[in-house]
Amino acid sequence: MLFHDTQFILFFVAVFLIYWAIHHLRTPRVLFLLAASYLFYMGWNAKYALLIGFQTISDYYIAYWLHRLENQRARKALVAASVIINLSILSLFKYFGFFAETVQEIGRWFGWEVIPARLNVLLPVGISFYTFQCLSYTFDVYYRKIQPARNLAEFALAIAFFPQLVAGPIVRGAQFLPQLESTPRFNLEQFRSGLQLFFIGLIKKVVIADTLAEMIVDPAFKSPALASGPHLLLAIYAYAFQIFCDFAAYSDMAMGTARMLGYELPLNFNLPYRAQDLREFWRRWHISLSTFLRDYLYIPLGGNRGNLFKTCRNLMITMLLGGLWHGAAWTFVLWGFYHGLLLVLQHLWDAWRGTQPAAPDPDENDQAWCSSWGALLRVGITFHLVCLGWLFFRAQSFADISLILSRILSWAPGTAEVFIRERGLWFMLLAALMHFMPRHWVRSASGWIARRSPEFQGAMAALLIGLMGIFATSNHPFIYFQF
Repeated sequence: MLFHDTQFILFFVAVFLIYWAIHHLRTPRVLFLLAASYLFYMGWNAKYALLIGFQTISDYYIAYWLHRLENQRARKALVAASVIINLSILSLFKYFGFFAETVQEIGRWFGWEVIPARLNVLLPVGISFYTFQCLSYTFDVYYRKIQPARNLAEFALAIAFFPQLVAGPIVRGAQFLPQLESTPRFNLEQFRSGLQLFFIGLIKKVVIADTLAEMIVDPAFKSPALASGPHLLLAIYAYAFQIFCDFAAYSDMAMGTARMLGYELPLNFNLPYRAQDLREFWRRWHISLSTFLRDYLYIPLGGNRGNLFKTCRNLMITMLLGGLWHGAAWTFVLWGFYHGLLLVLQHLWDAWRGTQPAAPDPDENDQAWCSSWGALLRVGITFHLVCLGWLFFRAQSFADISLILSRILSWAPGTAEVFIRERGLWFMLLAALMHFMPRHWVRSASGWIARRSPEFQGAMAALLIGLMGIFATSNHPFIYFQF
């Protein structure tokens, strides 16, 4: 089930009604949501629910003993067991073919004929997300940052909660488990806020992201040899807004769905193209992933506690593995290397200047990004550096990357077979306006709608659904489903 499918709407309405009918009963409430979450996941592939169940049970009991043991050697062994179990499963399903093909390619360099092993299995949807949730829980219990879950059902629900199960955000135990402790209370304002957030995500996905993909991005990247240089350049800009609207849409819809059930999920995207440097970009982009990499990889590696070389090394390792997390292809590794290199260069620049300026707080000043010509220039430079990275992320191969760059730099003409649909340009402009408009405009509009009558809000929702039916091009899966 996709969030923007009629099937999901019917599923959620049924879950919503039953859940609020039994919400005052803790155990039935938890068990019902757990059963609904597994049913939701089994809509893709029922047998892979056993995989989530296995990882959930193993990490639950590992954390149980981590909390009770005092012997540090035994505790480290348990953490190692959790890492081995989770990363072995992730590697088997997601990276087996990638590593096999890499070995084959290395063999060709030496003139050897290597026949790679094949593992003909589907990639479990969301495996990267729930694996990281399991690991973050184990690490937090190991460092005694949180108490282990009170029972297996509650921990299983924290891992498999259907709004965020297949594409994030990566929710930590400390963020969700405490919410299961108290009895939720239905709040009309909270429901309206959640419904509004769900519709915002629906518009970002169906109207903007899918339209940009259909009308500009996919034709260019499918046949880059036929697309003109200007079309390819425009496609990179369009992909920047497509991928943001697609990623942020899922997070918005997940947050909205959870909020209508009385739960809060963490913010995952915070207008990243307003960032004035790469450090700030990663504080705004996929926040749950970037903080996971920071807390469980970069800091354990040493963070910035060592000398300059070690700090740069830790940054590069973190971003390389972050790139590989996104997909089993060398283009993703290149994307991670590119961002790692930019962060290292920024760190070296700060060290040379003798300063370590903190990135501006994304929530501190709504207009910080346009407060001066210098700020606008920094935003523009950062945006274009990020867009170049999106080329590595979206292209199918190194050959395509080279071809696209050469055609852009030579401003090569295209053929009539690959062209831009004018409507796509208007939707790219709409995406940019939505991203850069002042937040107080959005808050004012939201407040105005919230003060209207339920009948007016229902009419607005019906109008939006009708407009989405008119402007929707096709039903694309969310991009993050492949990760």
